[in-house]
Amino acid sequence: MRLLVALLLAAPVVADAQGIQFETGTWKAAVAKAKVQNRLLYVDVYTTWCGPCKVLEKTVFPQQAVGDKYNPLFVNYHMDAENGEGIALAKKYAINGFPTHLFIDPKTETVVYRTSGAGSVAGFNEHADVALQEQADPMTWTRYTERFASGTRTEPFLRAYLRKAERLDQPNDAILDAYLNTVDIKNMPDSTLYFIEDHTHTIWNHAAPLLRSYRARLDARDTGEDTYHSYASQAQGWLYPSYEQLKNAKDERKLTQLIRFIQTDVPEEAQTTIFFYRKRYYDETNNPTQLKLVELEEVNMIASKTLTDYTVADAKTRKDLEAQIRYQLAAMTIPEGKSIDTIIAENIVRNVASFPSMRAAQTLNDLAWKRYENKKATAADLQQALTWSAKAMEFSASYPEQWAPYADTHASLLYRTGRKSDAIALEEKALQALQKAESTDAATYEQTLQKMKSGTY
Repeated sequence: MRLLVALLLAAPVVADAQGIQFETGTWKAAVAKAKVQNRLLYVDVYTTWCGPCKVLEKTVFPQQAVGDKYNPLFVNYHMDAENGEGIALAKKYAINGFPTHLFIDPKTETVVYRTSGAGSVAGFNEHADVALQEQADPMTWTRYTERFASGTRTEPFLRAYLRKAERLDQPNDAILDAYLNTVDIKNMPDSTLYFIEDHTHTIWNHAAPLLRSYRARLDARDTGEDTYHSYASQAQGWLYPSYEQLKNAKDERKLTQLIRFIQTDVPEEAQTTIFFYRKRYYDETNNPTQLKLVELEEVNMIASKTLTDYTVADAKTRKDLEAQIRYQLAAMTIPEGKSIDTIIAENIVRNVASFPSMRAAQTLNDLAWKRYENKKATAADLQQALTWSAKAMEFSASYPEQWAPYADTHASLLYRTGRKSDAIALEEKALQALQKAESTDAATYEQTLQKMKSGTY
């Protein structure tokens, strides 16, 4: 799924009548209709700010090929996850990304198949086929698992089992390893290689190193769809599912393995990625002592850098953002009097928090603020926090709305260390930056400034 870039633009174009037809009534009515017609209920889960959702609305849903596929087979329903009935339904179905596509059995209101993203007409129609395959599969997940446990290892069975795991979002590492034993690794056709790639989701199997050895063939793969099948792209996608497994097992040895994998196979922004998973692990496994040590290690590393160290990574992020915004603009109505270049520039600024330098600034600021709030912090602790917040201000200097909160942190630390006049002067600059940007946060900064001046802060 593409990075979701929030765009400030006009409403999308409404789908043409020849395309997919969505029910306009209540959820209850849509379920009842699907039940009466004995069809699956297809649900498009979207938000009003989701760019890829608008791409679907503009470029996929209106197509006759999609209407011809979905209208006879499903009862189709739109669901805004942030409004009306959609809020409770999004919670019920554990929606955590947009767009999400649900294929639901109306008799039980359970999910038969789910997937996500925009993509092409062909890819979208393929989702329908997969959902119908899952509905028609006479074997339950439990039965597949029992047959596997009893020793069934035929190639057709393992391929079917892997497809079943994919449809139901189940762990498949053991199945994948068993399947590799049926494959001629040295003389593998593209179809087999791509099947393995499509069913590899973590590094906890023998497929991941195999795919690494075939990275040249993977990098040459071209499906013609809105997906990218390079080895680097796939390896990046394995990180979080791999982390989830080691976290649930509370296996710190596997955390070390994941870190090594990042260093060798996902080197882009490796330091930042490694710190992300180390901090998350110690936080989610309730190890505050180790978490503090990792946080300190990270901010000291960042504080040793200059803005120039982020030049290449920031430029790449800017280029990627521009490409994503152009992609989303294809599904938007451009306001009169605005050029595409102007809209891109405005929205890059709006999404600047994704720049590596700005993420670094946020990390510095977060720990500096923790030091400020710590009533037991020593003078040396506060001085170190001042160094961090100063660096955060340096990194964010080109973006006033981002800079202002970091300046506020620095001003608060100055105030606490007795440099009250310096604190007041800096807080005034932060307030002016927000007022110029017409930010709603300006009122809060005004209150802070008055407290500083009155000696009550």
